Amino acid sequence: MKKKLLAGLGAMTALHVYFDRLVKGGQHNSAHGEFEYAIVLGAKVNAGGVPSNALKNRLDVALDYATKYPHVTLVVTGGQGADEDATEASVMLAYLTAHGLDSSRIIVEDQSTSTYENIANSLKRMPEVTGITIITSDYHCARAKLIARRLGLAVNALPADTPKSIRFKVIQRERILLAKTAITGK
Repeated sequence: MKKKLLAGLGAMTALHVYFDRLVKGGQHNSAHGEFEYAIVLGAKVNAGGVPSNALKNRLDVALDYATKYPHVTLVVTGGQGADEDATEASVMLAYLTAHGLDSSRIIVEDQSTSTYENIANSLKRMPEVTGITIITSDYHCARAKLIARRLGLAVNALPADTPKSIRFKVIQRERILLAKTAITGK
C-alpha cells in the first residue's frame, strides 16, 4: 500500500513539474512580424465594458506589435460571458482604435467562448494561412500554441504580463487545462 501511495505521489509530482515547465516555458516567446495575422486572445471584461488588467496588458502588447509591424492585421477574439456587459472582442476593438490603431487593421471574432474556439473561429475570418502569431498572457502561451499546432498552423507567441493579483490562480488552472488540451486537442 505504501509503495502504491509513494508511486502515485511521485507520478503526481512529475506531472506537476512537467506542466509547470510547459507553463513557464510558454513565457519565453517572441515574434518578429513573420506572419500576416496576429490573434489577440480575449480575457475578462469588467463592468461598463472596461478591459480587465489582464486584457489591457494583452492589448498593450498588441498595440506595440502592430505599431512595429504595420503589415500585420490583428484578430481580436472573445464572446460575451454571462457577467460581461459586452463581447471581449468589441471591447478590444474599441480599446485599440481609441489608442490609434486603424480599424481596417482589425478583424473581429466575437462568438468564441474558449481558447480553442478563439483560434478556430479566427481562422474562418482570415484568408487561408499557414502560420499565426498569438498574443495572450504569459502563462497562457504554451497552451494557445499547442492548440494552434493541433490546428495545423506554424505559430509564435507574444506574452503579456499577468497581473499579480490573479497569477497564482490562473497558473494552477492552466496546468489542468494544459493536460486537458494535451489529451483532447481542445
